[in-house]
Amino acid sequence: MKKVLIVILMFVILGVVYTTPNTINNQNDIFTFESQPTNLNISKIDIDNNLIPSNSFIIGFDNACVYFGNLDKEFKILSYDLGNKKIKSTIYTNSKQLTVSYALHKDDMFYICETYFKDDVIFFELKKIDKYGNELILMSKNVNKMPYINANDKYIFVNYSTSENNQINTYLETIDFDTFDNQIIDKRECKYNINNNLYEGEMIMYCGGVEDIIYYQIISLQNEKLETEGNAIINCYSIEKNKVTNSIPVSKKVQFVSGNETHMMVSEYVYDSANEQTGKIYSMIENKCIQDIPDVSPGFDIRDYRKMVNGKIVAYNGINYYVYNVEKAKYYYVNYNKLSEYNYSALKFFKNSIGYIETFENKITFYKIDV
Repeated sequence: MKKVLIVILMFVILGVVYTTPNTINNQNDIFTFESQPTNLNISKIDIDNNLIPSNSFIIGFDNACVYFGNLDKEFKILSYDLGNKKIKSTIYTNSKQLTVSYALHKDDMFYICETYFKDDVIFFELKKIDKYGNELILMSKNVNKMPYINANDKYIFVNYSTSENNQINTYLETIDFDTFDNQIIDKRECKYNINNNLYEGEMIMYCGGVEDIIYYQIISLQNEKLETEGNAIINCYSIEKNKVTNSIPVSKKVQFVSGNETHMMVSEYVYDSANEQTGKIYSMIENKCIQDIPDVSPGFDIRDYRKMVNGKIVAYNGINYYVYNVEKAKYYYVNYNKLSEYNYSALKFFKNSIGYIETFENKITFYKIDV
């Protein structure tokens, strides 16, 4: 199964079924597997699909509401009151024809990337929208493909590319959640030969991190094909220090990267193998791969990585979510998607909780789990 170097927006569910872990044959493992806690606080709420259309997607949640987006005839942001079980308000409406390529709820604000397609041009606007529907455009660009956007509690990370003639320019830019200031962290250039599909130069692809740390991949190509050739390194950049603090060569290109000050998590890019184990954890102290991540493989790559308020790290892919207790050097994971006829949303994060929606025969159920 051939794959291309794009991030696939997958919709996944969270359940509470424990499965036996894969054996990790690596004597240098630093996180010890432990069973899923039996005392997890799990909330389950059925939502009236006459109020929220079943094709809606979750933007986020808090203690009072779940926030939905819907693109039926126009883009709307809806707030659903969990206590009264009714729509609290329609927060925002945009009647233009668009695609939402990123959606986040944080501190009573919504961060939405609205993407427009016209002829061969892709245009995106990254907006901050308050609870009254007032909007502020944080970034707007003409690009040659959909931007890759990630975020942590302090920053939004935007990886985008532009092209002119046969040159592709790729950028990594941050937006501060407190000041909304933009900063270009890095820029790379690459020449593209449309006749033989070969590239010459460097490209930035994928980024993530916690607090003021950003991990991002640089792919170097020497008259090579992007899908099957090229070498990669991953830079660790400190916003506070305003410099790259570490660079790690990786044996394979990656299509997800994030991490904290001591560990980096990646999903390796594999071109033609569907069964290869691609999830890895690197030690930033030893500068090497030290551990596999169970059940991470092509099609089920890591989708997000977040540091919770309690300090735990939560990551997820298309079938599992993973909880790492960095302080105790332990982890557990839960198989939440049985790949059945149910449809599942991406996981969302709020303080020490993760949430998702499950859709089956037009019925929506919201799950919240404290980790």
